[in-house]
Amino acid sequence: MKRFLCVLLSCVMLMAVVALAVSCGETDKPDDTSASQTQKPTESQKPAESQTEATEKQTETEKPSDGEKTEATEQNAGSETQDTETQTDTGVTDTQSETAPTSEITIPSQYLDVDFGGKEFNVIFRYQTAEDTPSGWGQVFDLYLNEDNPDDALSASAKFLMAYMGSTFNCTLNGIKSTNPGGEMNTAIEANDPRFDMVISRNSPNDFASGKFYNLLPMINQDLTCWDRAVIRDLAIGNRLYGVTGNCSTSDDDATWVLFFNKTLLSEHNIEYPYQLVKEGKWTVDRFLEESRECATDLDGDNIVSNANSKDIFGFVTHGEHSPAVWIGCGVRFAGPVQADGRASTSCSALGYEADVFQKTIDVMWDSATGYANQQKNMGVPGGLRAVFTSGRAAFYGECLGNIGNAYQSSCLKDVEGLSFGVIPQPKWNDEQTEYYHYVNNQASFMAIPITSNYTVATNFLNIYGLLFEQTVQATYISNVATAWVSDPDVADMMRLIFDSRVWDAGYWYNPSSIHTNLLADVGVQKSRYSNRVKSGEPKLQAALDAIYEKVVGLGV
Repeated sequence: MKRFLCVLLSCVMLMAVVALAVSCGETDKPDDTSASQTQKPTESQKPAESQTEATEKQTETEKPSDGEKTEATEQNAGSETQDTETQTDTGVTDTQSETAPTSEITIPSQYLDVDFGGKEFNVIFRYQTAEDTPSGWGQVFDLYLNEDNPDDALSASAKFLMAYMGSTFNCTLNGIKSTNPGGEMNTAIEANDPRFDMVISRNSPNDFASGKFYNLLPMINQDLTCWDRAVIRDLAIGNRLYGVTGNCSTSDDDATWVLFFNKTLLSEHNIEYPYQLVKEGKWTVDRFLEESRECATDLDGDNIVSNANSKDIFGFVTHGEHSPAVWIGCGVRFAGPVQADGRASTSCSALGYEADVFQKTIDVMWDSATGYANQQKNMGVPGGLRAVFTSGRAAFYGECLGNIGNAYQSSCLKDVEGLSFGVIPQPKWNDEQTEYYHYVNNQASFMAIPITSNYTVATNFLNIYGLLFEQTVQATYISNVATAWVSDPDVADMMRLIFDSRVWDAGYWYNPSSIHTNLLADVGVQKSRYSNRVKSGEPKLQAALDAIYEKVVGLGV
């Protein structure tokens, strides 16, 4: 019966997509393969042309700049000090009124017969507008429904996800908006109140290691590509992981640091777009610096590149949080992958040339030849730096991907008329480095399951939600960025590469006050303290990682 319902719903989806395509002039037709034993490829493997026009509509509800860290973060679940506001967005049951955000929904055979018996699932997630945050920028994560804008593609995808889960798995999926999801979830657990089935909150997995949440490693189906395997590789401690993310969320995408480049400026200097260099594995720090310096131009005649008269062209603009993006991109790790015994160990000197990478970071961040804007005392950080790029006065701009389309942030890149830009990975150390690597700032959200939930039901729900989110909201997110916001199909390939090469360094995520923060303070201030900083910080970091291991192995859930 479940297989019949899946096929029937797929037919309804197909009819809706075709109708939408006709109205928008789209000629590609999707395949009808909703019920399948073959796992649908992750969006990072799927060709861009499989997207429908429904995923290409511009959204107005994206997330904030990952680099803007003026707001207090949720480093301890439930410790937020902001006032709480809760609102429920109920699931939609009229699936015929919804358009399919992808050409197909693929359900692995083991989940085809799952029936939740009419259960109502409440997912509480972080939602903030500019008015809710002291810094003036907002966050809208994952299941937000923008009822005021029917053309919002991400909201349409979330709505479709809710409807599909309802009709296919006999349940209701509600998105609960909150400015303090971790705090509300903790309060509910302490009161033995089972009203929340999952939380999506800006906490690290270690913050959920409190005895109030399940260990997710035995719950998640690691064969599903919705789970970021790098999270498991880097952040599972003692064979336990209490928070997870990946293609099951878009907040981690927004929080991933990338490079934007101004196509117009590169063309004026006869520089080819870096896409081919990236594909050939030749996009390196030195090549990046070379192109940045070539584009830097003194236009006001004072023999320096500065923002004094708002005329000069910078080679590269960013702010201090870009430093870890350089380190990670060049292969530096503060903590290595979890070992066989479940412990994590420091790896601050594993490469053997970390000091060289740190010096190169200083070159990138404080290179006077590029006119790096963060040196200018009259520049706002990060808003003023972003304005330099959006005004066409910087060849490269280092920030998180969320700067493209967050509706509550001023000067979103997608909204700037006449700005032609692309998105590329962070550069490698050299040609010999085999992979690109990407830093994710701690504004990414993780999913956790409270112990007040039924374990078996929660396990099925977690996996089904993840695999469906990947094929709906996540697929729409990538298509939106590549086609609606940037209008550059090459960007989709770059995003897949970027998302598949993220690093979740436990030395940062589990002990941010150690080496990472201290080195960040050194950039441009104390440029010669690297070796002493690492030497003194490494044993402290190892002690912190050991303490985390002892903590999590003592938990009973």
